[in-house]
Amino acid sequence: MIRINLVPREYIEREKKRSTTTMAAAAAALVVAVVGAVTLTLSMKSKALAGQAGSLQNRIVQLEAIALEVDQLESKKQQIDSKNNVVNALLVGRVDYPKIMEIIVQGLPPGQVWFAGMNTSKTMEGYEISLQAIALNIDTVIRWLERLESMPEVTKVSLGAISSSENQVSFPIKFTVVPPN
Repeated sequence: MIRINLVPREYIEREKKRSTTTMAAAAAALVVAVVGAVTLTLSMKSKALAGQAGSLQNRIVQLEAIALEVDQLESKKQQIDSKNNVVNALLVGRVDYPKIMEIIVQGLPPGQVWFAGMNTSKTMEGYEISLQAIALNIDTVIRWLERLESMPEVTKVSLGAISSSENQVSFPIKFTVVPPN
């Protein structure tokens, strides 16, 4: 069969051109729509992230303030612990001194020996006691020295030079006392 085209050639070319232009415009519109959608999505995500960054920045400021407060409290805690350790050490020492005095007094002849001065120092073995004492006579000093040496809590008894006057004798004495626990 023979086909005869009654449509002019210019019209067909114009229609092809219009069709191509329409397709190009549709493709361009589609590209613009996709780019616009992507841009809108990215813009919304950017605003959301900016909001999160602002709230996280505020949270960081709050946490820094809390961290500073924690550091200050830890410093105060260390100071308090240090003071507490000193108090505990003093309390332990306080408990020992009455025990030491009880041990020293147990060996004293009643009303015959007096202390003129006393120094103590804590050593690894116990408490080193240095006394300047006054007694009625030398026999009293000897009795007290014998009693001290017989006591298990007292070690390293050392009698210094005795000076005598009319009615009394004075003497230095050193010994170590290990207080019972």
